[in-house]
Amino acid sequence: MEVTNDNFEEVFPQIEKAILEADVVAFDTELSGLADKKENVIDYWDSVRDRVEKCRKSSRSFALLQLGICCFTWEDGRYAARPFSIYVFPSTAASRSYHPDRNLLFQASSFSFLSLHKFDFNKWISKGVPYLSLDEDVTARRKWWKVKGLDLKDLVEVAGNGQSASQANANGGELPSSSNEASGPQATGSGSASASSPGHPDAAATQSHGPDLVPKGKDIPFLNAAIARVSRWSGIPADPPGDDPETVTDVDSLDPSVIVTCSNAYYRRLIHQEVRNRFGGRLKTSGAGGGVAVSRSESELAGPGAQEHKKKVLAKAREQLEEEMKTAGGVRRVLEVVAKRAQAVRDAAGAMVAAENGAVVAPEDEAEAPSDDGSGSRRILKKPRTRRKDGKDKANGSADDTPSSPNSNGTAVSPDTTNGEAPTPSDSDTPPTHSDTTASPPQPQPFVTTGHNCLLDVCHMVGKLWRDPSSAEEAKASIEQWKVVVNEALGNLVDTKHLASAHPSLKTAIQGGGTALGELFECVKRRTAFSGGAEIFFPPGFDILTDGKDQAHDAGYDAYMTGYAYIRFAEHMTRFDRLTKTKENPNPKDPPSRIVKPTDPLLAPFVSKLHLMRSDLGYINLVGTDPSRPTVVHVSGFHKDWNATDIETYLQKCGAVQPQVQKWLGEAECLARCEIESVAAVLEGAKARLDKGVKVVSWEEYDATRATPSQIALVSTMVDVAATPSADPKARKRSRSEADEDGDEIEESRRRSHDGGPKKKRKRGEMCGVM
Repeated sequence: MEVTNDNFEEVFPQIEKAILEADVVAFDTELSGLADKKENVIDYWDSVRDRVEKCRKSSRSFALLQLGICCFTWEDGRYAARPFSIYVFPSTAASRSYHPDRNLLFQASSFSFLSLHKFDFNKWISKGVPYLSLDEDVTARRKWWKVKGLDLKDLVEVAGNGQSASQANANGGELPSSSNEASGPQATGSGSASASSPGHPDAAATQSHGPDLVPKGKDIPFLNAAIARVSRWSGIPADPPGDDPETVTDVDSLDPSVIVTCSNAYYRRLIHQEVRNRFGGRLKTSGAGGGVAVSRSESELAGPGAQEHKKKVLAKAREQLEEEMKTAGGVRRVLEVVAKRAQAVRDAAGAMVAAENGAVVAPEDEAEAPSDDGSGSRRILKKPRTRRKDGKDKANGSADDTPSSPNSNGTAVSPDTTNGEAPTPSDSDTPPTHSDTTASPPQPQPFVTTGHNCLLDVCHMVGKLWRDPSSAEEAKASIEQWKVVVNEALGNLVDTKHLASAHPSLKTAIQGGGTALGELFECVKRRTAFSGGAEIFFPPGFDILTDGKDQAHDAGYDAYMTGYAYIRFAEHMTRFDRLTKTKENPNPKDPPSRIVKPTDPLLAPFVSKLHLMRSDLGYINLVGTDPSRPTVVHVSGFHKDWNATDIETYLQKCGAVQPQVQKWLGEAECLARCEIESVAAVLEGAKARLDKGVKVVSWEEYDATRATPSQIALVSTMVDVAATPSADPKARKRSRSEADEDGDEIEESRRRSHDGGPKKKRKRGEMCGVM
């Protein structure tokens, strides 16, 4: 189903319902580019930190053009697939001036590729759904509040989570004051008009607006209509009056301010001036984009009965703010539904663990605390408590505590109170339920989110639609913080590329079929190893993607292919990894049924692991320790005239078995690989030979002590595409992502064909095969 800004509000309830009921939520994106700079191009020798940082940097430069979501739900013994293709564009419409005016980068090859696949760029620009990240949401709320002429101290709720205005001020960026929002003639009347009015105590100090302008004849109708609107809104008669206030019908006295739209700076100054002069200092003005915001002065708000009126005004303002921010959040609301459901699953799992350990969930100790990512957004940190059967409480954090919100594979994640409410405490062993405007299943069921080779997709989705923990201080950003954010937003995430590359029986089943998404989709559709599974169908209204045309590289259809492959993989794992042959049942076969859940031991080893292409590391572990390079050592300090053979000979003298220089990092620095059982001996032997000036350290030590990641120079000869056999003409039309995936196979073949025979003396810069 195609989703644009024209039908997003209408379709969103369907998206929300589909996500909340789905067994599998697959996603995909279409992007305006892949790598913005040469140093951000992926490299075989990237560490996990390098790779994540490169992808995140690129995601901040390029645009998210389309977000695809496909929800697979078990219905009557088969799977219903509901794909949504959402055009995404960072709107800067005047009516939503709180959207940042973003700079977008475009890669020519990506645009050519998308054009080849009929991507509608006009629709993307004119009808794309806007978005705000959680960080931007906080700033937008504060800006909206100030534009309405309200005091930030009255903004009790920021992002709907009960965060105080003081916290918002501490965490969010400072917005321009009203006196700075105006320019030119408008600036002379900005700020508090009451302070510059005759008779005001501060009039002498603030009387700097210069002589009043004399309205011309053609200005009178505009001024009289504007003064009538202000008088109608405020209930204060103007002197001299404008038009009859009773004729005004488009204002509400409970609005925090009234906006007078002006066509030029001259009219803006007139409004500032006339409000100051005609309402006796009881109203104040401030700049509001192309107009003037008129609100009540401090003295007016302190008058008799003003407090009750102020409460009503603030209540309505908060209601308007939430409605505006809901619309402004746009595509982020889709990710919020996924995150909310993932949090509900974690909460239920935490309650079950507590119950199994003889404890029940007790009311939580709330403690407002600034977010560790500097976003100032949407979180009240909790200290959940459990109560043992003897009545004693245990605060989370002690040695025998149970985690309050673990994900399905046991990693604790801080609870996310995106709706500003804590989970409802319970005095029984029943998992707590959530009170929210959106109905959710009474017992949240575990579900899987899945993407294909999705590291870059995740970086775009999380950074643009959720939060980027490094946006404030990139140099100090921790990959662990980023992992927490990804888990928070996407829950149990499975990368089908990693599954296809790492699962033994799946690797056998798809051998020779390729692991690029299109090839994988065709493989699981046609091979008998994946036959006999549950039917996957499109319900009415969602069959637009099955009209017989090639729909690949539409984000919704790509998400469908990803989810389809995941379901067939899960069915295959169940059939071949769990069922055993017996004499009575020589060909065991499960009837079509729901696929394995993320808590199943068959799937658990592959949950929360993102594939790393063109890397011997294999994957990123979102909930644990990342893989390393135990056979690689870093060699430095040798003479600049040494070549690869000299270094390998030196390492052999230190105890290395079959050492091979892998990559030059400088004149006296390189990476080398040797047999794993000899690494410890090499490190000890090198310490004993420090008199030679050569230092040898493990990969872990080298990676940890680098000043900044991504310092390893790129070597263009690592994968010589020109040396590979020529491909068929259709290969030239493949996507950049598919070409990148094929790079894995090129490198794999080189690793397999590496000649381990006697080494000839290699000159500096010559590379041995990639190991």
